[in-house]
Amino acid sequence: MKLSGKAADTFLKSPGSEIWAVLLHCDDEGVSAEAARSLLAAWQASEPAERIVLTEDEIARDPALLFDRLEARSLLGERQILTLQLSNEKLSRYILEALALGEKTPGRFDNRLVLSTGFLKSSSKLRKSFEEARQASAVQLVADTETALAELVTESLKSANIEIDSEALAVFTAGLPGHRRLARAEINKLALYGHDLGRPISTHDVSALVASDIDHALPALIGAALDGQAGPCFRELDRLEQAGTSGIAIFRGLQREVERLLSAQATGVRDANAAMKLRPPVWRDQWPDFRARLGRWPETRLVRLLARIHECETDVKQAGAISTATVRHLLSDVLRAAQMSTGR
Repeated sequence: MKLSGKAADTFLKSPGSEIWAVLLHCDDEGVSAEAARSLLAAWQASEPAERIVLTEDEIARDPALLFDRLEARSLLGERQILTLQLSNEKLSRYILEALALGEKTPGRFDNRLVLSTGFLKSSSKLRKSFEEARQASAVQLVADTETALAELVTESLKSANIEIDSEALAVFTAGLPGHRRLARAEINKLALYGHDLGRPISTHDVSALVASDIDHALPALIGAALDGQAGPCFRELDRLEQAGTSGIAIFRGLQREVERLLSAQATGVRDANAAMKLRPPVWRDQWPDFRARLGRWPETRLVRLLARIHECETDVKQAGAISTATVRHLLSDVLRAAQMSTGR
């Protein structure tokens, strides 16, 4: 069964009892994770069920574990819901074997299976098999738009009895990171700030909160620059400028990310598990963006960028505060190179 859009939303809230396996795929793993939680909650509301978390490493070492878990009941007799986060399709062989058994004999497995992964192309055998199955579903999810993020903020604050005025909502939403899990963290900070405030959150409140959140602004700027996203890049630069962040700090942050990309290119990192071994590690939610940057920035281009950063650093060392012209010129060059590689 193939599901997307409103049909997917409806299914996640009420999946029914005939479906035993679900494949969730999306560019934003945070969205997939929330969809999985919604699905688990719906199943657990209909009958008692225990959640069992499986890992790729466990299944790779012992493929029989997947089948044993699907057929086993808990000691209390409850159904079990197995969850498995996939970084690639290496385990497809075993998953498709289980899917075929479930299709051949409905009711074969006592337990349920929820798979979460990044976006899968229509040519993916795993995706096609779930879409064509009668007892399983493939749910295609989409990353949040600015409108969806605004709704997410409004609903989250409303559930905590916190109000926010429309202008403050627009300002806050515009500065949110693109990944659902990271956005949730920022929304939680805003909710904590607004607790017992006694009035709607204003743009002044948002500015005060944002100004104190420089730890997020620097990586957000670097990611936007390397992804060719000029608007978010210069918006984060404005925040850093207001906080008096030095140009050296920006160059060093960009240098560290370029060196991490170089390390990934040199060691042949091609999946989320390998990326987590980099220093600093690339977390699963960050992997889709990092993977895209690897494709956008080949080793030769990264080496040239590293040399350029060193040149610019020399120009800024005596400035103390941000040397606006030098920093903006470098970021403009980075954005231009990133946009050329994506055909923008």
